[in-house]
Amino acid sequence: MIKNATAVSKGEVPVDKLGVKAVDDFTFEVTLEQPTPYFESMTTFGTFLPLNEKFVKEQGENYAMEADALLSNGPFIMTEWNHGEGWTVEKNEDYWDADAVKLDQINVSVVKETSAAVNLYQTGEVDRVNLSSEFVDEYRSSEEFKVEEEPTTFFLKMNQENEILANKNARKAIQMVIDRQAMVDVILNNGSIPAGGIVPGNFVKHPESGEDFREINGSLIETNVAKANELWAQAKEELGIEEAELGYLGGDTEVAQNLDAYVKDQLEQLEGLTVNVESVPFQIRLERDKNMDYDLQNYGWGPDYIDPNTFLNIWVTNQANNKTGYSSEKYDQLIEQAATELALKPVERFETFLEAEKLLIKEDAVLAPLYQRARAQLWKPYVKNVTANPMGPDYTYKYAFIEGKQ
Repeated sequence: MIKNATAVSKGEVPVDKLGVKAVDDFTFEVTLEQPTPYFESMTTFGTFLPLNEKFVKEQGENYAMEADALLSNGPFIMTEWNHGEGWTVEKNEDYWDADAVKLDQINVSVVKETSAAVNLYQTGEVDRVNLSSEFVDEYRSSEEFKVEEEPTTFFLKMNQENEILANKNARKAIQMVIDRQAMVDVILNNGSIPAGGIVPGNFVKHPESGEDFREINGSLIETNVAKANELWAQAKEELGIEEAELGYLGGDTEVAQNLDAYVKDQLEQLEGLTVNVESVPFQIRLERDKNMDYDLQNYGWGPDYIDPNTFLNIWVTNQANNKTGYSSEKYDQLIEQAATELALKPVERFETFLEAEKLLIKEDAVLAPLYQRARAQLWKPYVKNVTANPMGPDYTYKYAFIEGKQ
């Protein structure tokens, strides 16, 4: 959306034609290609953080791969990074508002097993921990228990380059066979709610009525095992098969593995379907998604900015994160209209997004929505003033402080 950005990135015009300039030492001016309602929100996202060109070039391929190969102009500086184990950030004394920063250091531990993380919490070695379902009931009555709702949705991506998943009835059957309510109540048990579409609830509201996007569109899918099997039987007939086998790409954490086992069982209610789950680290999932090396994939998306577009423009033809093989001229046109001719018509723009989501989920069955995430957590009561963010980084620690720790 920045003027000439596409042409610059393709090498068609020089960088000095990009619509950005430093007016003076403290003023940065950006010129847009067209009105972009969410642009200010977008500038808080990580990809807009400034880089020191000289330092980046000096580091080369090593840039940001280790703590000492990364610079920060924020309230904290990364001083230690033990890959797979954790990292440490310390107060940046050169930060412009350093006087407002109360914490001297934050230590983060990467712990994939919830039981081990809870033990660290109970012994006072960590101050916050995410709880998996079996720990929620145990700690729900604790004053240190809290639920953090997020505008992040999880869903199954279905690779339409797979012959079976290229069949719309097969995709609709997969959407319909999963009991999402039982998933969030029993398997997750952390405050997450069933997802009725790709755009989460409590995220964006109609500019005129103030009604929530999710409430207006409602749930675009239903759980109906009998009807799902009817659609599945129709798909098998169209494909000329009696049985089917699909790979399922999932995560390697304890919570992810429990969830993926549940989804596998739900999907195998479709007669003749076998689902083979692969549990891999996040980095490998990203690489395989990029190469479309999957059949079904448990996938999540959190907003880059506060606007329906952040969830809906992903699925336009050949968009970098699409990776489903989905291409719809009608869908592309709706998203393009929202970005251009309707940019300054907020009501029509919002209603265009409503229509696009219906096309994506209900009509074309591109994705199988699963749940909108919440996190059940334990927080030490002496940790104060940590701010949860609706997009971008999960938390802001600039104003956080410790009070009353024994």
